[in-house]
Amino acid sequence: MKNIARYLTGVFCLAMVMFPVAASTAPGSSISHPQLPQNKFQKQIRNTPGWRFVLQSVRFGEWNKTLWDTAGQSAGSSCLPPGDKAAMIALTYEALNTDKNRKVDFSGRFHASLTDEFGNQYLQFCPPQDLDTNFFKTGPRFPSIYPGEGITETVFFEAPVGTSRKLMLTMAAPQIGLAEGVTFSVPLVPGRSENAAGQRPERIPSEADLTILSPQPPLEVFPGETVAVRLKTSRELPRPSKILVIAPFYLFEDMYSSLNYRLRIPKDYPPGELTVVLLAYWDRDGAEEGIVSKTLMFRVKAIPVCPPDCQDQDSLRADVMQK
Repeated sequence: MKNIARYLTGVFCLAMVMFPVAASTAPGSSISHPQLPQNKFQKQIRNTPGWRFVLQSVRFGEWNKTLWDTAGQSAGSSCLPPGDKAAMIALTYEALNTDKNRKVDFSGRFHASLTDEFGNQYLQFCPPQDLDTNFFKTGPRFPSIYPGEGITETVFFEAPVGTSRKLMLTMAAPQIGLAEGVTFSVPLVPGRSENAAGQRPERIPSEADLTILSPQPPLEVFPGETVAVRLKTSRELPRPSKILVIAPFYLFEDMYSSLNYRLRIPKDYPPGELTVVLLAYWDRDGAEEGIVSKTLMFRVKAIPVCPPDCQDQDSLRADVMQK
């Protein structure tokens, strides 16, 4: 086991050279952020005249911090250059036009604000540039929002203080008559501190303590495809202090051990084998017995080249990936 751990540590050091990772919190610190109850979240629905709001998901993570160049997100706002990684909370909501007789001309975006029971108001960030995701999805006729159409957006804020047990997300849009907006309440539970996460487990972790739930064989993918990776850890051990997802084109350091990841294969990735290594750390003092690894071996399949009578390579790609 120690020889394997030394090998994996070497792989990790090589990855640090190829893919820079933000520095971790120093051992001995007491930084703590609250978490969702049982790491789960139930969708919430709020109805207001002419609109239906759904808070679809809430999650914590560490991403590159990028500030707006104005006081907040609004029409005409732009983002400043990204900074270091920071702990954040991401909230995804949907706003649907439920007035069957009214088309809404919507310019800009909903104004989002996040507060807690202590009166703290949290700073809103631009969508992190290190996440390859569309965080603002609209209907086909946007900025017109027809009946039954709407928008879906993910908003990012500073992580709440460790003692917070309830967050309030308020969505408002005075330009369409929603000056007061609607408010969602997000319950929280105490989070683990960095000290607690750094404690040694009562026994030495083994390969059986880290399980890959998905994807399952055969592991065949196409360039441009997104793969959902889901992990499970043993209930007999404390939660890992961090998990690394290492690929030739990607390195993600999950300081919250969320166990759920989305891996996007680059469109220009060549056909052949693709190895993705998952490393779970149960302590932060460098002890070799605190590291467990799993490996995903993918076969990247080639997408046929568009023949002379084909007019759209992207459509051909989509057809092949759906089969």
